[in-house]
Amino acid sequence: MLTQADGCVIQGLTRCWENELQIDIKEMKNVVENIRKKNTRVREMRRKILHKWYHTPVHLAHFQKYVKGTCWHGCQNRGVFMHMLWECGVVQKFWKEVQEEIKKMLNISWTIRKEMAVLVKRSILGEFSEIKEAAIESAQAVIVLGWKDATKWTTQNWYRYMVDHIQFEIMEIKVNMFDENKLQELMGRWDRVRGYMTSRIRDQGTKNKLESLYSI
Repeated sequence: MLTQADGCVIQGLTRCWENELQIDIKEMKNVVENIRKKNTRVREMRRKILHKWYHTPVHLAHFQKYVKGTCWHGCQNRGVFMHMLWECGVVQKFWKEVQEEIKKMLNISWTIRKEMAVLVKRSILGEFSEIKEAAIESAQAVIVLGWKDATKWTTQNWYRYMVDHIQFEIMEIKVNMFDENKLQELMGRWDRVRGYMTSRIRDQGTKNKLESLYSI
C-alpha cells in the first residue's frame, strides 16, 4: 500500500479526496512522497488515513444492518470518514485545543484548516512547518487512538506523541546519518518549544523522556 507512488495509486487517491479537499494530482503526489519519509508508525497511520482505512459508523452500518450509521461521539450526524476525522464537534474541540497549544508554544497566530488536518500538506504550513507538521501528525495519532473513545483526545496524549516524534528525529540523525550540523539545527528547532512543553506535560515519564533526549 503506497510503497511506490505509481500513477494509478495517485489518481485513485486524488479521486477519493478531490470533492472534500479540492486536491489535484500533483499535490497528492507530494503528499504521498512525504509520507514515505516518515517513521514506521506515523507512515502507516497516514497511509491508512489517506486510504480512509479506519472503519466509520456509516461503513459498518453498510455491512451490519443492526448498526446505526450515526457518529460514535453523540452528535447524531452521519458518521462518514471526514466527519469522524474533522467535522464532528467533539473532534473539532480537540483540534482547537491543539491549535491553541501551538499558538502559545510558538507565539504565533495560526489556524488549522481541513486540508492541513487531513493531508498535512507541508507546502501550506508556512513558518515553523516542521513543528506544525509534527503537531498535526501527533493530533492525528491521538484521534486514531480514540477513534471510538473521545476521552483519549487529550493534550496530554498529544504531548506524548510529540515527544515520540522528537525522539525519532534525533535518533534518525544519530544512528543513520550522523551529521553534527543537522543535529544542532534539529536541537535548536525543538529547543524553541522544549521549555513550554516541559511546563505543560503532567506525566513524569513523558517529561523525563523529553529531557533525556538532550543528553543522549
